[in-house]
Amino acid sequence: MFFVTSMSVPANAQTDLTTGTENFINSALMNGNGTLATYLVEQQSIDPDFAAGRESLSESMGLMMMYLAQKGDRVTFSKYYQELKQYYLSKQTNIVYWKLSNDGNTHATMNAIIDDWRIADALFMAGEAWNNKTYIQTALDISNALNKYNQKQKHFVDFYDEQYKVNNDTISLFYIDPVALNYMVKYGVIDSTMYNRMVAVLRKSAGDGPFFPQNYNVRTKAYQYNDQVNLIEQIYTAYFRKQAGINSPAFYSFLKKEFNTNGVIYGQYDRVTRQPAVDFESNAVYGMTILYALQMNDVTFAKKVYKRMKEYEIADVKNPYYGGYVVLTPTGYDTHIFDNLFPLLAKQQLEKLY
Repeated sequence: MFFVTSMSVPANAQTDLTTGTENFINSALMNGNGTLATYLVEQQSIDPDFAAGRESLSESMGLMMMYLAQKGDRVTFSKYYQELKQYYLSKQTNIVYWKLSNDGNTHATMNAIIDDWRIADALFMAGEAWNNKTYIQTALDISNALNKYNQKQKHFVDFYDEQYKVNNDTISLFYIDPVALNYMVKYGVIDSTMYNRMVAVLRKSAGDGPFFPQNYNVRTKAYQYNDQVNLIEQIYTAYFRKQAGINSPAFYSFLKKEFNTNGVIYGQYDRVTRQPAVDFESNAVYGMTILYALQMNDVTFAKKVYKRMKEYEIADVKNPYYGGYVVLTPTGYDTHIFDNLFPLLAKQQLEKLY
């Protein structure tokens, strides 16, 4: 899905904002089989619902495929396409497994619709730009699987479990991707009624104050809220609302005020008090904020946030982690791949402006 639909970037408009981070990901966050590791440091998983160590996520796959499609890197995109087919894509249902072990095996038989949609978006985008019918067909296979398995009460829902043949009752607001839905309409997978139904969930999601609900229950037809909000999920929701032609002035004002007043944006906030609920920043949040600001044509704000994000990037070319967003933890240096992929996507869009 992500996030900009334009494929072309004039060569003379680019400066080298992305190479260091892309090289860091390719060297430090790549497993031996070519899949993307979630963390720099190996660690055993203690909770099957979360990724640990060198486990690989379909979300990472989708973000990288979108980056490569936008960049126009056909060779590397083809490599990830082969990995998608070999490791992630179910041969039984065509859903995309959300997590793999570092050797490419999976014990996770569920998908996450946002990741399937993002991968399909990248395939549709690349297929149309490069006249590659194979990519388009795979995107259609994934889209048709979502229409078959990730649907309940005439709405799309978050996940489908292939092993138990069940799906859930909710759709997360930050999962509803209007670009993916548009592709599905364009290629006849769904009709405009389904598109409008899902966009209506976004349109009616203006919450209490600046924040949006967490999800929508398709059975009870009720929105559900969390006491604490993850800001990247809130930015996603606002971003998708904007893609669907829906403005979110209260949230955007909160985002800008928080940054302009404090010079930082924290990872989580209390829904009621609107105060930070944690004391950490997130480069994934900063990357997504830049993408949202650019979508709002607010280049000044985007550049301010980039300046803050850049403070966390390893700038010493002699450092083995050059270009990465690596932090010192009690057990040594580590990073989460999202804190590198979101900045990579954001910097790719900023390259057009420099």
